[in-house]
Amino acid sequence: MILFSTVPSISHPFAIRELDTHEEEEYFTGASCLIFVYTAQSLVNEGCSIYGQVDHSILSYNVQVGHGTTIKNSVIMPDVIIGNNVEIHRAIIAPYTIIEDGAVIGSENEQDDITLIGDNQRISFQLKEVL
Repeated sequence: MILFSTVPSISHPFAIRELDTHEEEEYFTGASCLIFVYTAQSLVNEGCSIYGQVDHSILSYNVQVGHGTTIKNSVIMPDVIIGNNVEIHRAIIAPYTIIEDGAVIGSENEQDDITLIGDNQRISFQLKEVL
């Protein structure tokens, strides 16, 4: 398990190399995670692949996060696949769930309830209510 308060710099002991692009950096952590772009104030378990933004969230093992995806104030359980350009705010996603490209889950408004997604679900539309 790795806890990041910010993205490690390339001199961070877990960082191995920088990509040729000027926008993305690649990090391999001691817990076998591949992290691109931005991870802050989050707990990331081993086996995760993150190509989007994760902020104030917990990702269990083997979670895949697609390009352009934003996860904020959420808990993602094991073996969840999250597509590209997904928005997840204030949600708990149960294991073995697939969230397809472009889905919107939850709300940034703190007065709204937390969104819960059960095991083995496939989400492909806007979801802003508690299930």
